[in-house]
Amino acid sequence: MRIVVDYHSSWRNSVLTGSNDEPIKKRNFKASSKSKEAVDVRNISNNTVLGVLCRLIGDQRKLYQAKDSEDFYFKDLDITFNEVENKTQTWNETAFLINKTENRPPQSGFLGVLDDNEPLFFSEYAYTLWSVLDYDLESLLDFINNPKVTIKSSSVSPLKILDRTRYEISEMEKLGFISDSIALVEESIKKEVAKDKPRQKKIDELSDELNSLQNQSKDPKIIAFESKLRSAVNKLSNEFPDQQYFDRSNSIYPMSLYAGALYLMISEMSKEGIDTSELVTKSGSIKGFSKRGFNGVRDFLNSLMGNKKKTTHTPYPLTKASGQLEITLDIDDAKAKELKRMIDDAGVSSFYLGKKGLAYVSDIRLR
Repeated sequence: MRIVVDYHSSWRNSVLTGSNDEPIKKRNFKASSKSKEAVDVRNISNNTVLGVLCRLIGDQRKLYQAKDSEDFYFKDLDITFNEVENKTQTWNETAFLINKTENRPPQSGFLGVLDDNEPLFFSEYAYTLWSVLDYDLESLLDFINNPKVTIKSSSVSPLKILDRTRYEISEMEKLGFISDSIALVEESIKKEVAKDKPRQKKIDELSDELNSLQNQSKDPKIIAFESKLRSAVNKLSNEFPDQQYFDRSNSIYPMSLYAGALYLMISEMSKEGIDTSELVTKSGSIKGFSKRGFNGVRDFLNSLMGNKKKTTHTPYPLTKASGQLEITLDIDDAKAKELKRMIDDAGVSSFYLGKKGLAYVSDIRLR
């Protein structure tokens, strides 16, 4: 017996956790990927075909329930399938999945209206805290190395903080030390020279770069800045010993310095006898910031707005397909006629193949 199924715009991605082969109380959406490429792409499988056949005869149980039951119609049947190659087409597009079980927006967004007397922004010492983000790098390093509390009274704009954090500080280049750069270039020269056929042009370019770096390393301004930077990082590391401010290349993200400086300001304000309880959580954290980074817009503002509104959509890269599927069952004529009658009686005109899209039986052949 052969059953021909035509399908259009069928999703080929697995968007939920768990498996159809086991009982699960709740299946959650998988985290969306920042990649523009479709993820978790799944081809049509035996389970897909069994699900289609069950649907055609009106068996609407979960597949794991049907397969585990004594009356599973397709138990022990020889079933094969193939996709008709010249009728199959796939493409990628982005969909927006609505996750109604979540009440947190995407990492880069927030929902709701901020209370106009939120202490973190509108209390007496709010601007004193957030003024740290206004420092340029030189001033920031000076503050970290010699922290002083200067009471400043001015209005605080949460959006200005976001813009400064996301579009200025986060976009700053990593900070490093010329001595590390010199060591990397020297190592590159050694590797090139050690090759069977070293490229002289490459060696000359690296040598010029090395000479430039060595000259920069003698610049008094650069020497002074690196001294301040190293001292500031050591200060933060001593103040917050559970934090790591250097990355693997011995560089520092400016955002880490600004975030650490915010906590340093809270510490200095407390030493001055200022009540900072309105500016931090019960655990002593500043909303949206760790001691070495910014946690994202969602963690910064959404919790202050009550976490009441749900996310509207999450972008998800999909692979879609249209084509034709042939399902072959190795059964005798009597069984084929019985199955044909069950399909006709169920009267299923259309259904999903995999996830979403549209599928329907275009032909049934008993032989």
